[in-house]
Amino acid sequence: MCLLANMLYFPNHRHLFKDYCTRPFMVHLIVKNNVKKAVEEFDKEKVVTNVADEVASELNFKVEQMLRDAIKRAKANNRKTLLARDL
Repeated sequence: MCLLANMLYFPNHRHLFKDYCTRPFMVHLIVKNNVKKAVEEFDKEKVVTNVADEVASELNFKVEQMLRDAIKRAKANNRKTLLARDL
């Protein structure tokens, strides 16, 4: 389902979609299947059985933000190499 359709279908959750509609397309860093596998692995009690589609999108957004902040830090330190400590 496209993001605009999600905004219309979930009007009370527009805040979740506002950044997606205004920002340029980025690379999908998060793979939905891997998110589900990770949840299954971390949830040893098997309480959480399903993962909503927006979880991968939100994770992707958060990783993008982390990378943007790390790039700013590397630039501020006059480095051309992104280091783990920038995260």
